Amino acid sequence: MAMQQPVDVAAARITTGQLHVQSSINTYIAQQGFQTPAITKELHKFEIFPYKTSDGLPNGIVFHQTDDKDSYLAREGADYEINYGWQTAFVHTFIDDKTILNIHDTDYGCWGAGPKANARFVQFELVTAKNRTAFAKSINNAAWYTAYLAKYYGIPLTLARYNYGLGGLWTHADVSHYLGGTDHTDPDGYLKKWHYSLNEFLDLVKIYANDPSMPAPRGPLQGKKVAADEYVTVTHTGYPVYSNFGWKIKQPISNLYQNTYHVTGLYHHKNGSTYLSLYDQNGAWQGYINANGVAKAPGTQGAWMKASEYATFTQADQPIYRDFSGQASGSTTAEVGQTFKVAGQYHTFAGVRYLSVYRQNGQWLGYVKPESVSVAKGAQGAWQKKNGYLNLTSKNYTIWSSFDFKRGTSTGKYAALTVTGMYHHANGSVYYSVTDAKGKWIGYVNANAGTVVTSAQGAKISADRYVTVTHTGYSVYSGFDWHVKQPISNLYDKTYHVTGEYHHLNGGTYLSLYDATGAWQGYINANGVSNAAGPQGVWLKADKYVTLTQNNQPLYQGWTGQPATTTNSEYGNTFKATGEYHAFDGSLYLSLYRQNGQWLGYVKPDAVTVSNNPQGPWQAQGGFLQGVSPNYTIWSSFSFAHGISSKGHASLKINGMYHHVNGAVYYSVYTTSGKWLGYLNAKAGTLTVSGGQLQTSHLTPAQQSFLSQVTAAVVPVADKNNLYASVMAAQAIEETGWGTSALSQQADNYFGIKAGSGWTGATTTVTSPEVVDGQTVQLPGTFRKYNSLTDSATDYAAKIRTGDTYQGTWRENAQNGLTAVNGLGSWATNPAYGTALKNLITKYNLTALDYE
Repeated sequence: MAMQQPVDVAAARITTGQLHVQSSINTYIAQQGFQTPAITKELHKFEIFPYKTSDGLPNGIVFHQTDDKDSYLAREGADYEINYGWQTAFVHTFIDDKTILNIHDTDYGCWGAGPKANARFVQFELVTAKNRTAFAKSINNAAWYTAYLAKYYGIPLTLARYNYGLGGLWTHADVSHYLGGTDHTDPDGYLKKWHYSLNEFLDLVKIYANDPSMPAPRGPLQGKKVAADEYVTVTHTGYPVYSNFGWKIKQPISNLYQNTYHVTGLYHHKNGSTYLSLYDQNGAWQGYINANGVAKAPGTQGAWMKASEYATFTQADQPIYRDFSGQASGSTTAEVGQTFKVAGQYHTFAGVRYLSVYRQNGQWLGYVKPESVSVAKGAQGAWQKKNGYLNLTSKNYTIWSSFDFKRGTSTGKYAALTVTGMYHHANGSVYYSVTDAKGKWIGYVNANAGTVVTSAQGAKISADRYVTVTHTGYSVYSGFDWHVKQPISNLYDKTYHVTGEYHHLNGGTYLSLYDATGAWQGYINANGVSNAAGPQGVWLKADKYVTLTQNNQPLYQGWTGQPATTTNSEYGNTFKATGEYHAFDGSLYLSLYRQNGQWLGYVKPDAVTVSNNPQGPWQAQGGFLQGVSPNYTIWSSFSFAHGISSKGHASLKINGMYHHVNGAVYYSVYTTSGKWLGYLNAKAGTLTVSGGQLQTSHLTPAQQSFLSQVTAAVVPVADKNNLYASVMAAQAIEETGWGTSALSQQADNYFGIKAGSGWTGATTTVTSPEVVDGQTVQLPGTFRKYNSLTDSATDYAAKIRTGDTYQGTWRENAQNGLTAVNGLGSWATNPAYGTALKNLITKYNLTALDYE
């Protein structure tokens, strides 16, 4: 904190003859001869930041009012900010009836009225007055201080409020209205309380502004321009380049870094720094920069800058200089391909760069321009193009892992190496960059270790056969430079056409692969494939169980493309898939066997449902098994390890069935009270179904799978809650679009139940279709989120059975599922919702799920 005596400014007072605006307060001030106090400066460095104005000085003044009814002293308001309040907000000055207390340097911004105002304006707080006299004195002091600031900084005496947000005098309320970033309205209410207006205040300000005792304008912060004529090189990146002393960035320092400029003037700023005005060779002004960011140059060549690089001479007939006269002392011709040490550099005013180069023994060679050389960081110099294969003639060289020559491996481990480039080292030797036969980079080897040849893969040998990629340990290359064309996973288990092959020097045979569209896939080592008898590909081992769930699908027994029969006679049965073929055209064929080992043929996956279990997938089946024989076991699982006797269960409820690979059909059976018992061979009794069978022949495999999942979940829930399973299944289909909706996939919500205010479980927000005023629109909504389809069905049943809103859907109130749909009432906003459900129940005979 800097403590200072009051500013030596003559005290001022006004007379009634000077007033231009009728004002009882101002007249009272004049009649009483109130005299303004000197400014007491007690500056604190709360947060020092410059104004964002063109000259770095404030261009406006903000009038605040403390609005603290219990504090009448400028000292109290200032102490609050000095002690801790400044971390939230602070102003420059506090004013009461006796004191003008300046606590923050007005040459820098403050945090008083939002970001836009803080970047532009000086700000003061008028403290609350006890009475009319105190108000008159304090407003008089504020007017004098405002005039002082306006005169000092050259701020216009116009009210922003009456000039559409333009002017030098602002209130906090004006800032809120025109600039934003704050919502305060002071001092409007406070002035109104004393029946005082801004125009009356402005009248006082203008009177004081014309007082001859007011100080002269302060002038710019940067001071006067000092003429200069010198050259500097920008050597530091930590100093911005400004367009003015309001600290607006003119351009990135990276644009100027290491370049040389002409200095035509400099400024000694109040902040203690010197700023240089820079011009380029075209006379274009570049901006102001802190003198600490440059190095002074002896002339237009710029300042010497340290370098630690190496230059390889890659062009002949390029000049070598020994001074900056522009006259060459020699050429690069005799040194082409050699590498030299760069110890320093110059970036001239003309934009030319010179490198100062030395031989390995320390002898200075001269200056060269970068365009005549290739620059590198290491002593090996620049990488130079060199392709071929190195036939090693010596086993006694080291292949170095880096040019520090500390670690390496012997050439004795290799017969041949691939050359991918070379370096002419500053030590005089040539080194090749080499890889092994698989394209793995090994290191750098002295060129004297062998002889370079041009080709390693040999000539292409025509081929016309099919192969299946059966190993993942081989890469797919785009060329014999061993760049990987694509991941081997893209080709694995697929069949391709081989049109040619190459016998490489590394001992491997490489095949050129094409797909069915004629697109080239790349080269692969022949060890990564298996030769196929034809475009069907090779037999690949499989261990799956498949159930034929589609009628009228082809069943093949050869590769002629003509099916031997169809799946109709085996529909619903489960078979073992011991192998598969991934054909050239992209088709997949499964090779099916019966339990007894008899081969059935080949089918495509579209005709089946694949399972990892010998019982196959769950299939819809309802009804009752009557007259159950007591001599069967009801198994708890398909391991057939544990079960109970069927004795005593003459009649069982059925919910689903399985066609086992062993040829038997097993029903999933329940007691008539709904308790699940296990799996029972269908031969144990007689099936009775009141509602018939589900009509699923026109469903896609995905739809069949979805219906199976839904049926498995809703039938037991419907039984337990005395509801119709057909209605629940139809709603699940309609609400989710056969399981494709985001709500069902992300939240396991299959019935479109929204969260509501009483829901305490997990939720998700999803956009879904709603009918509003007869129009279907997409609206966001918050829905319940479940852990499973069964949880969703259980919650649905609880909602349906709670209260009497949906009692029309209960079994005791509806004759059948179609009638129960009418009881859903307002479940959905779509007026066609009920019709859609009835159509689904009828089309797919979902009433088969409502067995009694």
